[in-house]
Amino acid sequence: LIFILGLVFVFFRFFNPWGIDIAGALITGFLGMALGFLLWLLAPDRARGGALVLALMLVVWVQPMAGTMAPSLDRVMSPREQAEIMRDYIRAGYHAVSFRIYSGTYTYYAGYNITETRDMDYLEHLLDTHPRVVLAIRQRHWDSWEDRPENLEIVHSQFLVEHNPANRYLLAVIRSNSPENREQKTEDKGQRTED
Repeated sequence: LIFILGLVFVFFRFFNPWGIDIAGALITGFLGMALGFLLWLLAPDRARGGALVLALMLVVWVQPMAGTMAPSLDRVMSPREQAEIMRDYIRAGYHAVSFRIYSGTYTYYAGYNITETRDMDYLEHLLDTHPRVVLAIRQRHWDSWEDRPENLEIVHSQFLVEHNPANRYLLAVIRSNSPENREQKTEDKGQRTED
C-alpha cells in the first residue's frame, strides 16, 4: 500500500487536475516507494524490527510531504494567497468581508478578523457604510448580483479544488466610496423602490 501511494505521488507530480507544479511530490513519491519496498523485504522479520523501521521511515517520509508538497498545494486547496492580499488591504484601512464563504481560513492567514455574511442586504449595507471594502465572493454570486456597485473592482481570482468557473473565488475592492457616492446610491435605491 505504501509503495502504491509513493507511485501515485510520482504520477501526481506530472498528471494533476490543476496543471500546476507540485513541489516535493517526486521525493515524497520515491521515499514512499523505497519505504514500501523495504517493508516488503522486512516482512518475514516484522516481529524483530519491522514495526520500528516502519515508524522511523514514516517520520522521514512525512518531512517532504508536510514541508514542501502540502504547501505547494495552497494555490489550489487554500485561499491563503487571497487572504494574504486581503491582509495588505486591511493594513491599508479596508474593511474585510466574505460573502457566502467560510471566513475562518481567511482570518487565519490574514491575521485579522474577517466579517462573514450570507445576507445580501447586510453586505450592501456594509458596502454603503464603509468607505473602503475588500470582499471575498464566488463567481456565481458575483454574476447573479443584480445591484452590484459599479465601483467594485476585481483584483484577484483563483480556483480552489475544482476547476469550475462558477466556483472561482474572487477578491474585489471598493477603492473609494465617498459620502457623496453613498448618498447617491441611497437615492438611486429609493427611486428604484418607488418605481
